[in-house]
Amino acid sequence: MRHDHPGLAQARGQLRAVDRDRVRKGPHHHPIRPRGGRGVVPLRPGRSRDPQGHRGRPRRDPGRRGYVYAPPGKGVGFASAGDAPVRILLYKQRFVPHPDPEMRRPWMVTGSIRAIEERFYDNMENVFVRDLLPVDEAFDMNFHTLAFLPGGCHPFVETHVQEHGAYIYEGQGLYLLDEEWIPVQTEDFLWFAPYCKQACYGTGLTRMEYIYSKDCHRDEAI
Repeated sequence: MRHDHPGLAQARGQLRAVDRDRVRKGPHHHPIRPRGGRGVVPLRPGRSRDPQGHRGRPRRDPGRRGYVYAPPGKGVGFASAGDAPVRILLYKQRFVPHPDPEMRRPWMVTGSIRAIEERFYDNMENVFVRDLLPVDEAFDMNFHTLAFLPGGCHPFVETHVQEHGAYIYEGQGLYLLDEEWIPVQTEDFLWFAPYCKQACYGTGLTRMEYIYSKDCHRDEAI
C-alpha cells in the first residue's frame, strides 16, 4: 500500500513495518523520480524538522548501495539528479541514550556497501558479513549486510532478544521463521519478533544478500 512520507516530493513510498511498543518505524521504501525528486526527513521520530536546514551543509553522492546514518536531532536531505528513478530504504528508530552521561553522542556516518570489505561469518567461507556503522558504544544500534553464496547457510538456528527487520536486495533463498521455511527473494522484507527462531540459506544460482538492523550496546528495559 502506498504510504507518502512528509517531506518527500515526487516520491512514492511503502511502509514495511512499525514497532509501536519500542517507537521503531521502518523501513520505508521510496522510489524517487529522476531529476527533481527530493526530500528532507528526520531519521529520528519526535524531532522537529527544518526544511531549509540542509542548505550549506556538505553534499555527498554515496552512489549505488550508498548509505547515510543521521544521529539524534539531525536530518538528511537528498535529491535525484540522474535520468532514472532512485530507490531509497528509509529506517527510523528512537535513540536510546547510553547510561553513562559522559559517553559521547553518535555522529554522522556515510559510506557505500561496496567500499566495505567483507569478512567470513562465523569462519564460514561461503557466508559474508559487513558492519555499516562503527562498533562503538556511542551507537545504540548497527546495520549489517549478510551474504550467502549458493548453498551457504547459518551454522545453526539462532534466536535472540533483539527484534529487527531485514531487506533482501539481491538473490533468493529460504528463511526459517519459527517453524516455517519461507521462500524469499529480491525486494522481500522480513520482520523478526524477539526470540523468533531464524535461519537462512541461499538457494539461487547467485549470491543472496540482505541488509538488517540490530540493537546493541544497551541493556534491555525491564
